[in-house]
Amino acid sequence: MNIWRYTRVKKKGFTLIEIVIVLSILSCILCASALSYKFIKNIENEQNVVMSIRNIDDMLTSARLYCLKNNQEGTILIEPKADKYLFYLNKTGYAKPIRVEKLMGNVHFYCTSEQVQWEIKINNQGVPTAGTIVLIDNNKKYYKIAIGVGNPDEKIH
Repeated sequence: MNIWRYTRVKKKGFTLIEIVIVLSILSCILCASALSYKFIKNIENEQNVVMSIRNIDDMLTSARLYCLKNNQEGTILIEPKADKYLFYLNKTGYAKPIRVEKLMGNVHFYCTSEQVQWEIKINNQGVPTAGTIVLIDNNKKYYKIAIGVGNPDEKIH
């Protein structure tokens, strides 16, 4: 019998080095995914702002054309608490909205006072009253849409 013979003992677990390597790989993957998630959320926020501005611009343009074509006065009513805006014709009594839109995602109307709603009047020649619509996004960034009297293009700052 050889006393110098080594007997092999079976491993029943992981070594400390193996665990540290696996944890470092997992932490790198989590860090990369967290950064990409934040990047994707910023892109989503920017797209919501762009779509909201385009929808407001489209509403203004179509309301102006509608009033001009039908020789009627109209109003775009903005409701900041509900983050929606609607277009209706100025008639006596209850006026059914012709078009109703809501802001996209986490974009909101910004108003400094406790104003419940405000209006943009459009005359029968398609000319709106001058004013500014201010939007705010998730990152507390402000976007101004300036409406000039008789100006066919809205300015976005």
